[in-house]
Amino acid sequence: MFKPLLAALLVFQATSPLGCGEVEHTVGDPPTGEWTLLGSPLSLHLTEVSSVSATEAYVLGGDHQFFRYDGTDLNEMHFVPFGNHIEGVVAQGPGTFTAVGADSDTSDRREANFRFANNRFADEGNLRAPLLGAAATPNGEVIAVGGFSTGAAYRRGPEGWVELSLPSSYPLFSEVTVSPSGAAYLLHSQGLLKLEGEGGEDVPMFSPTFRMSSVFATTGEVLFVGGPDGMLATRKDGQWTVTDLDASTWNAIWGRAANDVWAVGNGGSIAHFNGQAWTLFESPTHENLHALSGTADGQLIAVGDNGTAITYQP
Repeated sequence: MFKPLLAALLVFQATSPLGCGEVEHTVGDPPTGEWTLLGSPLSLHLTEVSSVSATEAYVLGGDHQFFRYDGTDLNEMHFVPFGNHIEGVVAQGPGTFTAVGADSDTSDRREANFRFANNRFADEGNLRAPLLGAAATPNGEVIAVGGFSTGAAYRRGPEGWVELSLPSSYPLFSEVTVSPSGAAYLLHSQGLLKLEGEGGEDVPMFSPTFRMSSVFATTGEVLFVGGPDGMLATRKDGQWTVTDLDASTWNAIWGRAANDVWAVGNGGSIAHFNGQAWTLFESPTHENLHALSGTADGQLIAVGDNGTAITYQP
């Protein structure tokens, strides 16, 4: 069983040198589960994963190859036709997910998006901008983000895809997370944009030079962001707390509550936040990990380079 590396425990109690105030969190129970390496003969890089349950998750490999994780193995599903480059995948229930990306066969690099349901892919294309990421909302809709010269965001609801109004012009968006209340947080090179209802606002950042590589929102609008040089930051009640943990770039963050959050990154780095402190976990791999997803009962899957997939059982 892989245990926390207690020597790496960092407690967020002092004011950060970046000028952030103290942030208090309810402390959760320490994880007692284990990360294990999934035996995989794949040689391609795995870049995205989205979970439905402990026995159903959808994994993106290369730029257009899908796999289904059945709780034991990765099983190849389909090559998306037409040379589309898929960048993001979001599960929406048993047997259903939406994939977003860009159509490489067109000169203006328009988007490509597909919905998988009833054991088949359906093209839902014809939006104006390439898409780089997607997230599900609590009511079963999908928010997709990307951009061409400027950022763009779309919502997929019962009536199909609709472009969202933004409060200003932004660089292209690389990632989106949606909190349990339905607020969407869009990551771009200069910060975060929060969209809620019909309005939007910039999230005040702790540093104008910090380049985030991952973002996740939990209950109570608690935000977690990761970046290069081991930096992880948490925002609660309008205050940021920042720490350096390892030397990794943290590529993905996922949690089921503000006191049970995981991060994965380069070199196989794994860390857990219990509401007060980040703890490094011993990892079963040294490959870069690019994506992370989980379920309400705490089962996790992370994927990365050279066909690497690791799972956590609480």
